[in-house]
Amino acid sequence: MNIKRVNLVNTDAGFAVGQIDFTMDDGYFAFKSYEPHSWDNECTVIDKSFFTRGNVKWDACSHFTFNGEDYPRDNDSYYHICGVGTYLNHMRMMQFILEVASSEYGDRFSDFELKELEKLRQLGLLSDYSFVACVIEDWELKTIIEEWNI
Repeated sequence: MNIKRVNLVNTDAGFAVGQIDFTMDDGYFAFKSYEPHSWDNECTVIDKSFFTRGNVKWDACSHFTFNGEDYPRDNDSYYHICGVGTYLNHMRMMQFILEVASSEYGDRFSDFELKELEKLRQLGLLSDYSFVACVIEDWELKTIIEEWNI
């Protein structure tokens, strides 16, 4: 299994605000995503909370599972969104997932969906952010594989 990691980095502050671990091994983009709370640098996240897991197909048909903000202790799907900033972070994470998926699909991603994605980009949700490919350390990869029940 080839699991990759991409972090969403606030370019002004220099720290990660989103993280995706993903694979394309089965021909579709399967992922788990997280919201970092502390970090050493743009690739080393120390503390994070689960955001969502799911998959995205070549036509942007997507499946998301939101297991609740206390996952894995609690699978109630409850999330507390507090203030406009939290709404913006939620929307950024959703676009971040779609952007990484479309990048992985490359020219196999639907032309129509690429045109729609361009409209989404015009909102500017990710204009002050960059995508940073990060190495997953061996010890962490073992934990990720166990979490994914692979």
